[in-house]
Amino acid sequence: MSINREIWKVPFRKDGLAVWKCPRCNIGMLVLDQKTLVHYETASSRSASHSEDWEPSWDSYSFTAAFRCNYKKCDEVITIVGTGQAEEFQDFDDDGNYNSEYEVVYFPRFFSQPMRIFSVPVTCPDTVSSEISKSFNIFFADSSAAANHIRNSVEELLTYFHVKRYDRIDRKLRGISLHRRIRFYEKSNKAVAERLLAIKWLGNAASHPGGLTQDDVLDAYEILESVLSALFDSKQRKLDRLVKNVNRLQGPLRRGKTA
Repeated sequence: MSINREIWKVPFRKDGLAVWKCPRCNIGMLVLDQKTLVHYETASSRSASHSEDWEPSWDSYSFTAAFRCNYKKCDEVITIVGTGQAEEFQDFDDDGNYNSEYEVVYFPRFFSQPMRIFSVPVTCPDTVSSEISKSFNIFFADSSAAANHIRNSVEELLTYFHVKRYDRIDRKLRGISLHRRIRFYEKSNKAVAERLLAIKWLGNAASHPGGLTQDDVLDAYEILESVLSALFDSKQRKLDRLVKNVNRLQGPLRRGKTA
């Protein structure tokens, strides 16, 4: 299942619709408790307001807010901190007159619990899912750091499948690069190895000047989601076996006759 990127990239408005699923129950939606939304104008914004060239779009804020899960059996509360920006909204009234108003929109930076940007199979190893959770936790604040945790999850995945981690050289253990480890794994699962290699390249770029964008990290998430589905989702594995058997037989499966 592809990730709905827009809900993770766009800011929210005070009267906006609920778009985030509760990370605790993964059933209910997080609804803003409007009375908890508090924003404060930043010092740089207050200073800029004295300029003769000042425009409303220059206003910037920091905010805190609480969202509550609307699934009554859960009722979890998630707190968020982030930044706000005055944004212009344009429309026309009933008489066709043009209107322009400014409203503060809010960009989350930290959630009190990591959001589930994609679903991790319950059978996924804890060492892998832990790195994914760490990535989710900082996705909104630091794209490059989030990508590094996804790269770490690939290392942990290969370790789970007993892919060699060290070489012994001159009686000393030397770590094997992630690239080589993926090539080792390629011998047993070429399709998955190619996807892991793509994640590795994105992870490498995260350590270079310029880093990654949120879209780059979402690319890594989409690829990793497909990998975990192929390896740990029982429905996906069953489908893969069916495809393999039909291709092997070059026709329908030889099932017993039914009444």
